[in-house]
Amino acid sequence: MSQLNFVFGTGDGQFAGSANQILVAGSGFYPAASSTIATGSNLVRPIIGGSGPYYGATGSAVSEHLPDGSWRHTFEFVVPGKGE
Repeated sequence: MSQLNFVFGTGDGQFAGSANQILVAGSGFYPAASSTIATGSNLVRPIIGGSGPYYGATGSAVSEHLPDGSWRHTFEFVVPGKGE
């Protein structure tokens, strides 16, 4: 189980951007010998909320563990009333 909190803002020393958040939660399968998903793979988890401009956010977050060891997170938001 994981809970990821993505914070967006100015980072002005007072952490003023802390109101702009996307909250992601869920689980995934990790290799037995590792504490995270395998390099070169990805994991899809639900977006369970947000604050500021992300208030009420839903959808999915795709976390990719890139071959160089870094990460990329892509957010796929559901827009109410758009056939979802």
